[in-house]
Amino acid sequence: MVTYLNRLAKPDHAYARGAILLGDIYQTEEGIAVFINGAIEAQNLELDMDETIFNESVWQKLLAQRDCFFSGQSVVGWFLSRIGFSVEMNQKIIKAHLNNFPGNHKVLYMMD
Repeated sequence: MVTYLNRLAKPDHAYARGAILLGDIYQTEEGIAVFINGAIEAQNLELDMDETIFNESVWQKLLAQRDCFFSGQSVVGWFLSRIGFSVEMNQKIIKAHLNNFPGNHKVLYMMD
């Protein structure tokens, strides 16, 4: 999966790329563990340097792909690559995360 995300983040692609992360969340004796088993590129996701928008159409396509290729897996977070920008979060990224990935223990994996 890391190889797939690295390929999405290559400089020859668009300046910003996104994907949803799939897997499971478990309660262990030591605490919560998030296992990420797969990712699906959010091809129609509107990304710019300041804002990320997951609309209903994007979610329908992503969830259909999940059901087809990753049956039984839960959405455990998302991936965001912003080429040439730091991995520092701004308020718009935080808002997108909280609005689209509610609940505890959801992952945001950022890559420059």
